[in-house]
Amino acid sequence: KVLAAGNILLRCCWIVLEFRVVPVVGPLIIAVLQSFAPMIGMFAFMGMMFVTFAFTFLTMKDDNRSITYVLLNLYQALFLTDSDGAESISGMDIGHQQTLDFGAEMYTGGGNSWLLTATTACMLFATSSFSLVLLNLTIGMYTKFYEMQEPLARLGFQQCRARISVMLC
Repeated sequence: KVLAAGNILLRCCWIVLEFRVVPVVGPLIIAVLQSFAPMIGMFAFMGMMFVTFAFTFLTMKDDNRSITYVLLNLYQALFLTDSDGAESISGMDIGHQQTLDFGAEMYTGGGNSWLLTATTACMLFATSSFSLVLLNLTIGMYTKFYEMQEPLARLGFQQCRARISVMLC
């Protein structure tokens, strides 16, 4: 099933790329793809910050939690700004909402109040820096690069159509 799903995903991506020569969506696809290239530095910086916070939270994780559990919840907290992800790996659940919902706290810090406070402070800093600074900056940068690429995409569209026409002959 995994191989079939992976194959379907790759084939669908390939089909979307083939639509670059369709007049309605071709310039849009080209502009979107060309706008990613200048963003590589920003994506690398976001990756470095994610790894920094990942090592921080992996150091403070509960003993019964896996690395995958921490990384997935950190991803939810930082990139999706999901409070459940933040509460699952830090002391952010101050109102004990998880106890009411699940009958237990997802993160206990081993009963150490210093660890609960430290993870809460770290999570507040991590989510604030990601959602307020990095994600908004990324959106602004991508918008700027997309607006620059949009007029050039029509030329890229014509070049792509010409290239495919020559290959078919």
